[in-house]
Amino acid sequence: MRAEVGDRVRIYGRTIDDPVRDGEVIEVHGAEGQPPYLIRWSEDGHQGLFFPGPDAQVQHFEHESGKTHEVRGHTAADGGLVDKAAQKETTQVPGSATD
Repeated sequence: MRAEVGDRVRIYGRTIDDPVRDGEVIEVHGAEGQPPYLIRWSEDGHQGLFFPGPDAQVQHFEHESGKTHEVRGHTAADGGLVDKAAQKETTQVPGSATD
């Protein structure tokens, strides 16, 4: 597993009733993007050192010119993953139907 600062880590529960935890990578402590990672958890803002297990996934993001978009698909405004293949960065026009 590799991550960069700004990527999102998601941990999926072992059962249907388990919540999905997610957080932002704010520091990478391993060499070349390897764990452990310092994560800011989205549910409460708590920060902690994280060693990912098999139930964890990293959503990689490109960070350029103040805009952030996911490399594979894109992320909704609420931080949830939108299921669209090969989605490119979009720009909203003020007054458009998507506002």
